[in-house]
Amino acid sequence: MTSSSSQPTRQGQLTKQGGRNGGWKTWRDRWFVLDQAQLAYYKNEPAYRANVPALGTVPVGDIVDLKSSKSDDAKFYLRTGGASIALRAPSRPIKLDWIRAIREARASAPGPPTPSGATNDPAAALVDRLVVETADPEFQAAFLLYRRAFISAGDLLARLEAAFDAAADDAARKVGVVHLVCQWIEASFDDFDRPLRKQCRAFLRRAVADVDGAVAISKSHVEAVYDRAARRAKQAPEFRLKRLSARGASLADGPVDVTQIAPEDVAEWMTAVEHDLLRAIRPIEFVDRAWTRSQAPGIQRMTRRFNQVSYWVASQTLSVAEAGARQRTMQHLIKAAAICLDMCNYFGAAEIVTGLGLTPVYRLADDWRALNAKAKARFVRITEAVADDDNFAAYRKAFRDGIGKAQVPMLAVTLKDLFQLDSLPSRADDDRVNWGKYQRQWAIVSELVRSRKVPYRVTPSQDAADTLERSVERVLTEDDLFALSHRIAPPAQRKPAPATA
Repeated sequence: MTSSSSQPTRQGQLTKQGGRNGGWKTWRDRWFVLDQAQLAYYKNEPAYRANVPALGTVPVGDIVDLKSSKSDDAKFYLRTGGASIALRAPSRPIKLDWIRAIREARASAPGPPTPSGATNDPAAALVDRLVVETADPEFQAAFLLYRRAFISAGDLLARLEAAFDAAADDAARKVGVVHLVCQWIEASFDDFDRPLRKQCRAFLRRAVADVDGAVAISKSHVEAVYDRAARRAKQAPEFRLKRLSARGASLADGPVDVTQIAPEDVAEWMTAVEHDLLRAIRPIEFVDRAWTRSQAPGIQRMTRRFNQVSYWVASQTLSVAEAGARQRTMQHLIKAAAICLDMCNYFGAAEIVTGLGLTPVYRLADDWRALNAKAKARFVRITEAVADDDNFAAYRKAFRDGIGKAQVPMLAVTLKDLFQLDSLPSRADDDRVNWGKYQRQWAIVSELVRSRKVPYRVTPSQDAADTLERSVERVLTEDDLFALSHRIAPPAQRKPAPATA
């Protein structure tokens, strides 16, 4: 159905901006089909199905840039070496899916043949692409995050210096290289050991002095980028809410009845803390399964928080001896989870669902039956939203539709996806870097990075936060939870087997 022999990876209707009609640029609906070789468009879907020749095609390898419109959420631009094409999707999520699919196709497109006598370096083509004037910012960010898999920091800096020197009188190209080095410093200052930091700073100072004219680089800006990154590398993560871990909990604090704190305050406290924890995770912690080797303090901190809050939910429930009060506690926590879900704090909603799903709580059949209808309906809605059915399909759709809003994702799903992708080969059959693998990993990490940049407009009460934080640090052990559960609902006694003669 297309002139390409590849199977389509995505197809659907987009609106394409065409020529002028009466002085105005016209928009027309077209049926677009993407495969690994090209992006083709047809008059409509029936024309495509009937094998009518495409109205136009764009080779994937010719696409040098993809950008979203700043004024229209559903509009984006596709740029080749000599033209720019404006497209509009039916919605923003569909637009993002198209951009992601085109980038993946472009990343896996075959590169130019290696010239005779050229180096057989598997990363050479990627480094060349990194420094071209029209380089995709998304590609640059992905390369700088995953470059450890195929090039050392020292080799990369040497190649960037060589690219700067080779630019000769091309001031714009030189400025592009300097900005790329600054981006690298801001994103991954830990890449640089002490000797390399000196070498990097020396290069930046030389570069600032070397570039003249209207595109001159501000020395103060370059120095500020370096100094800011150096300071940030030494600082501990900052949290909006005062944390109590240094003081610890005291028995004098007494037990906390969570039903005395409004569920809105509980949800806002959870969301503020968890979004801060998310913001404290460095992107490098998602690379090469670092979280499995104690090399990801931010991820490990957030994972511990999930377990702590889940056990806190179970502790709050089982510490209440009277049945009616215990059921009110469960209903209160379920309402807090529903508010978390409405705030797109999927992490917090899953914490509460997990806590109520722990066996010591889940086995209390009488309490679950006694919950009011509204609480039962809420619990069903929350569990369906974070369930692992169809590989977390409901959660994935909700999270993707919410990109651009403040969200706290389900971290376990992100880590699961990255773990699976990391098992793919890092090299292609021709020994070149399998960039498609890293492009797919970056697509996952970049969604998380974007979600954490959008702030939550919540200001939880510091008094409520203090009370809840003290409470969450005093959770019961699993043995204690089972002991309380069996006291509430003693396990059925098995009848002894009859004696035999």
